[in-house]
Amino acid sequence: MVSNTIQCGFESHSGHAGRSAAHITKERHMGTVIGIIGLVAAIWVIVEVARSSASTAAKVIWIVCAILFSIVTAAVWALWGRKEFGGRSAVV
Repeated sequence: MVSNTIQCGFESHSGHAGRSAAHITKERHMGTVIGIIGLVAAIWVIVEVARSSASTAAKVIWIVCAILFSIVTAAVWALWGRKEFGGRSAVV
């Protein structure tokens, strides 16, 4: 009787109570897609910043921001940074 109580206790704390396996799998896939987009965005910003005419200090700040906030930094770089620091106008 004690083992049934312990087993039920573990089942209720699994973190997936009330959700279907398909829903959990869909969440994992979305996390993977967002992660890949973030990685590509960070790499793009790092390459663009390295090629730009920005000062060393500005490059370091942009690269740190790209690592920490990849998607947001990519959007800011695309809208403002390339014009301000003479980055390339198109990805090569």
